[in-house]
Amino acid sequence: MTQRYDFKVNPSRPRLINLSAIHHESGDITVIEEGSHSPFSFRRVYYLHGLNPESARGSHAHHQLRQLMIAITGSFRVRLTGSGWEESYLLNDPNVALYVPPRTWRDLDQFSDEAICLVLASEVYEEADYIRDYQEFRNISELPS
Repeated sequence: MTQRYDFKVNPSRPRLINLSAIHHESGDITVIEEGSHSPFSFRRVYYLHGLNPESARGSHAHHQLRQLMIAITGSFRVRLTGSGWEESYLLNDPNVALYVPPRTWRDLDQFSDEAICLVLASEVYEEADYIRDYQEFRNISELPS
């Protein structure tokens, strides 16, 4: 039976979500279901791979887009900043997703060799949804949602 999460609890803050992992002698399967593991419907799926351990990714926020980030293999750090808070996560378990709400600045770094970051996004790509200037983000993040 799939555990259902109450996503109405502070949807503007990030949180780790345990995914449904089914263990079998021939290999494991991890399931991500809308409504059970995600507070949004997925409209786009992409993954970051071939990452240089010395590089950084992200360095932006979104007006509306919500995401789930998962370390499919390897590990990496995700630093998140919102209105009046900052949190850092080491993602290294393919059975755990990090929920990233809108109006959250994200920086990804400290990639291990062979790290792959899977992202499930609430919307298709829309350049107008991106906030790429940190000062603009700080000004916007102080506004009520």
